Amino acid sequence: MKTLLLYTSHRQLEEVRLSSYFYNKSDFLKQMDVILHCNNEKIDKQKLKQNFDLFDTPNKEIIFSNKNSGHHSGVAQAIDSIYNKLLEYDFVVHLPPDVLILDLANLQATLEKNYNSDTDFIVWQIHKTLGMPHGHERNVEYASDFFIFRPKEENNIFKQHADYWKGNQGKSGCERFLFLMIDKFNLITSKLDRDPVGGMLLSPEPFGLWHCHKPHEAVLYIEKDFKNA
Repeated sequence: MKTLLLYTSHRQLEEVRLSSYFYNKSDFLKQMDVILHCNNEKIDKQKLKQNFDLFDTPNKEIIFSNKNSGHHSGVAQAIDSIYNKLLEYDFVVHLPPDVLILDLANLQATLEKNYNSDTDFIVWQIHKTLGMPHGHERNVEYASDFFIFRPKEENNIFKQHADYWKGNQGKSGCERFLFLMIDKFNLITSKLDRDPVGGMLLSPEPFGLWHCHKPHEAVLYIEKDFKNA
C-alpha cells in the first residue's frame, strides 16, 4: 500500500514541527511519503523548511504557492493544483499541520479495511446538530480537517472549486463542498469513525487525532509522552 500524507497549510509553522514528532515515532507513518503545500507567499519559508526537514523520511516535498482563493476554497485549490503528483498513490491522507496523529491503530485499520474495496473517499459526516444553535441543523457536511481519498483521475472533485465558489462565496464552507461534490459524481464513501464530535472540541479524540489550535498544549503532551517512553 503506497500512501501519502498531504498537509495543506497557510500560516502554520510550529504545528509542522509538532507533527514531525508524531510522524517520526511511528514506523507505520514513516512508510508514508509526505507533501506539505503552503499557499502563503509571506510565510517565513526558511523556518518552514527547517521544521519540515524534521520529518524523518527522504520521501518528502514542500511546495510553495502564491495561489490562494480563500479560507474555504483554498484547500480544494491546493489539492487540485498538485493532483497529478498524487496519482501514483493508493491513498492520500489529507490534513492540516494542526491536526496531530496521536495514535495509529484506527488509521491503520481504516486503510487496511478499505485497501481492497471500491471506496473512493473515507470521510466523517458531521452530526447535524453539532456546533449549531438550539433548534437548528446544519446541511450534510463531511469534515475537511481530515479525510482520505483514492487519487484516481475521475476522483478529482477538487477541480470543481472555482465554479462552485463562484455561486457560493460566503455561503458555503469546504465541508459542504466536500459532501456535494462527492455526491454529485456518485463516488463511493466509507465512514471514518470520528464519533462523537470529531475535532470540533479541539481536544484528543477517540480515533487518535487531535485538532489542536494551541501548540503549547501539544508541547506539554509531547513532554509527558517523552517522559513516559
